[in-house]
Amino acid sequence: MEENVLLLIQPNDNVAIALRELHRGTCCRVGDYTLTLRQDIPPAHKVALRDIGQGEQVIKYGLPIGHAAGPIAAGDHVHIHNVITNLEGLIQYKYQPDLDHIEAFRARKEEAWFDGYLREDGRAGTRNEIWIVPTVGCVNQTARILAGKAREKYAGKVDDVQALVHNAGCSQLGEDMLITQKLLKG
Repeated sequence: MEENVLLLIQPNDNVAIALRELHRGTCCRVGDYTLTLRQDIPPAHKVALRDIGQGEQVIKYGLPIGHAAGPIAAGDHVHIHNVITNLEGLIQYKYQPDLDHIEAFRARKEEAWFDGYLREDGRAGTRNEIWIVPTVGCVNQTARILAGKAREKYAGKVDDVQALVHNAGCSQLGEDMLITQKLLKG
């Protein structure tokens, strides 16, 4: 029985992550699950913790990351060959900015200020903050949890720890993905 080889991120996930290369026939235990691997699982790939029916949501990070293309048995490798994005077939996206918020910000611009300090050499300095910026929106909750734990652990050593979450990245393709990458890079 192998323990500490799979990572269960959230209790309601129906997949776990292989922490190293795992081989078919290996018996693993994680959380309340005990399963025998039906295929080799590459490191950092998903394995089904229980049977997942065709069309059923695949849950990782406590959230659906897609749905099963066909039946997936407990112990199966879960990847692009048997999971379909939930964005499949979506062809429209409507951007609806909160214009009231933007106008309220513009109206307050006389109150704008920079929370920095003057360095001895005359250059401006900023406060010591740690920002966790996930590359995909489906890990927002994980980013929030990490920020909270880091905020507790490093209290008094940094000014703040923030999770800067967003709803993009997962299953994006083409120009849509490039826009998200540019935004995150900025």
